[in-house]
Amino acid sequence: MKLIKDAMNRGQLIYFSQGKSGIQSCIPIKTPIRNYGAIWMESPDDQTNNPATNPNDMQALVNQAAIALERSMLLAESRRQAIEIKAAYDTLEETYDQTLASLTSALDARDRETEGHSIRVSNLAVKLGEALKFSSDQLKVLERGSLLHDIGKIGISDTILHKPGKLNDEEWKLMKLHPDIGAKIVEGIPFLEDTIPLIRHHQERWNGTGYPSGLKGEDIPILARLFSVIDAFDALTSNRPYRQKISTEEALIYLREQSGILFDPNIVDAFEKLIVEDPQVIAVSD
Repeated sequence: MKLIKDAMNRGQLIYFSQGKSGIQSCIPIKTPIRNYGAIWMESPDDQTNNPATNPNDMQALVNQAAIALERSMLLAESRRQAIEIKAAYDTLEETYDQTLASLTSALDARDRETEGHSIRVSNLAVKLGEALKFSSDQLKVLERGSLLHDIGKIGISDTILHKPGKLNDEEWKLMKLHPDIGAKIVEGIPFLEDTIPLIRHHQERWNGTGYPSGLKGEDIPILARLFSVIDAFDALTSNRPYRQKISTEEALIYLREQSGILFDPNIVDAFEKLIVEDPQVIAVSD
C-alpha cells in the first residue's frame, strides 16, 4: 500500500524487479484535474528481456482510461448542471409570466368595460397559433405579446379610455399612440423583446388602413396579423361603453366580410374553422 500511495502522490510509475520472482509495477490513474487511483500489476520476469507485459504499454492504456474517466465525469457534471440551470430558468420564466399576468390584470382593472380582455385574447390566440402549427417559441411570444398588447394605454389619459361615446379626432390621435408607447415600454427587456412586433403592429390592417405604420398584407408581422383577428372577435363579443356585444355567429360573419380587407384571409379561415370544430375554445378563453 505504501508503494501505491507513493505512486499516486508522485503521479509517476513505480517499477521494480524482484529478481527471478517477477516484476511489480504501480501505475497511477490520474489527470491534471483528478486522481482516480492506481493499477498494481505483477508479472513474471522474462530473462530474454522481452517481458510479457511492458509497463510502458500499460501506462499508455492507463492514460487513455484516465482521459475516458475524466470525460465521462465532466459529461455527467455538465448534464447535472444543465438540469439545474433548466430548472432555474423554468422557475424564472414562470415567475415572469405570473408577473405579466398580474400586471395585465391590473391594467384591465383600470377599465371595467374591458376587464379580462387581455387574458381572454391571450388564451384564444395561443389556441389559434396551435391550430396553425406555430412553434413553441412563437406560441410563447404570442401568449406574452397578447397579454401586453395594450400596455401602452398606461400613457393614455383616463378621460379618453373611459369616454362613454366615440372619440373625437384629437382624442383618437392620442389613442393611436398606444402601440408605439407599449413597444417602447418593453424595449430593453430581454425576455419580452420578441413581443415588440405584435405590440407595435396589432392595430395594422390587411389593406393598409391601420396604425401606427400603415403596413399592409404580409408586411404586417404574422403574430400581429393573427392577434388582430382575435382582438376584433373578443371586442365584438364583449360589451363596450359605445355598443352592446354581438353573438359569436354575428362576429364570425363580420370577420368573414372583412377578410382580405381588414384581416388576413388565411387567418380568418383558420379561426372560423377552429370555432366551428371546437366551440369550447371560446368558453375556455373566458
